Amino acid sequence: MDGTQYAVVARNLAEGHGTFWFPFLSETWNREGLNAFMEQPPLFYFLESLFFRAFGDGFLVEKLFCLFTLLSSAFFIQGIWKMLFRKQPELLAFYWLPVLLWFISPSVSWVFKNNLIETLMSCFVLASVYFSLAGIQNTHALKWLYLILAGFFIFCGSLTKGLPGFFPIVVPVFYALFHNSLSFKKSLLHTVVISVMPLLIYFYLWQFSVSAKESIGFYIEHRLLNRIENDPTVNNRFTILLWLFIDLLPMLFVFVFVFLFFKQKLAGIQREKTTLKTAVFFFCVGLSGVLPLCITKVQREMYYVPAIPFFALAMSFFIAPVILKSAIHWPQALLRKLGLVLAGLFLFTLGYSIFKAGSDARDHEVLQDVRAIGKIIGKSGKLYSPYLVYRRWDLQFYLLRYFNISLSGEVGAQGLSRIYSKNQMPDTLKGYHKLNVGLRTVDLFLRDAAPVKH
Repeated sequence: MDGTQYAVVARNLAEGHGTFWFPFLSETWNREGLNAFMEQPPLFYFLESLFFRAFGDGFLVEKLFCLFTLLSSAFFIQGIWKMLFRKQPELLAFYWLPVLLWFISPSVSWVFKNNLIETLMSCFVLASVYFSLAGIQNTHALKWLYLILAGFFIFCGSLTKGLPGFFPIVVPVFYALFHNSLSFKKSLLHTVVISVMPLLIYFYLWQFSVSAKESIGFYIEHRLLNRIENDPTVNNRFTILLWLFIDLLPMLFVFVFVFLFFKQKLAGIQREKTTLKTAVFFFCVGLSGVLPLCITKVQREMYYVPAIPFFALAMSFFIAPVILKSAIHWPQALLRKLGLVLAGLFLFTLGYSIFKAGSDARDHEVLQDVRAIGKIIGKSGKLYSPYLVYRRWDLQFYLLRYFNISLSGEVGAQGLSRIYSKNQMPDTLKGYHKLNVGLRTVDLFLRDAAPVKH
């Protein structure tokens, strides 16, 4: 339910509730004595709030934002491919391959469907790597501008997700390890230039913005350090590597299939040293976005999603030359048929998505209850709920997202309608009557003698 929660915060920000540094979820939200929503740094909520300002409060607004981040990530993936193959037009045409391998990873498609913060984080990470490579390969004065832009996008990534946003800093060093065109000494200089940009911005914010200092300080102390110490999600710190391997299985399947299907062409591919080094370079960049996550036991599958594009690029650098050396011998009629099949699959997927738009893909019963409650309570209402109901994040966040109805665990809340788990009304409840409106997962109670106040 994280994505629904983030959409509520972004919607609230668009409507003037909360500020950039102290976003707002609901009146009843409180963590570490603070009513503001400080679970993550604030840049994601702000940028998504721009979509709510532009398109209103419809249920598709966060989907449009996810689509924007998806297309932006795909743009930078193919941009990196074209930059490195700009002198090899025959391989340039395979820019779609790393995009395909990236998106068939289960966690990638899941993250972009569900409005998670890693959607925007992926854009900033890819942008940083793109401009790092542009700076490395450029010999003119523009190279320093590209490196500064790489540092700026690292700052944006860190203001979206915290420390994981810094991992693209290693790109120049890894590039020097695998490419003779950049010395190790120059790679360190490039790394310094890239690093200075986010550090300068944070220094300025810390010194000259009281709100920024309070917000960043609160996040570091109460969310980052406190969670690492007191809120582990796994027992083994290397669990995330197993999850990563499972996530990479679809692209590994494509990798193995291509090499088995075109095995007669492998001898010619093995002589492509530059391609091999570039593939290993991207593999190392991907690992640099995953291995630091093993330091703590606070791990979830979505955390490594910003690193997956680099594994897709690494495998594509192996696969594309193999396909190319075989495809040049394919008859044109076969290529046309293959193109028609792919176009048909795309149109079918697009049509099916349009047909299913607006239907409940999950949580059907909960959403039915939320709509029924919303019709009765109205917009911006408030309901008393016991703690167990308050902790039902699906119910709470759907009520907030679609009707801005907040759940209050306040004991003895006077004048509020009440909501309990199905058939769990306490025997001591007096002065309320149950509404029989076909609710499936909860029961709703209104006061007997007086109109409900919200």
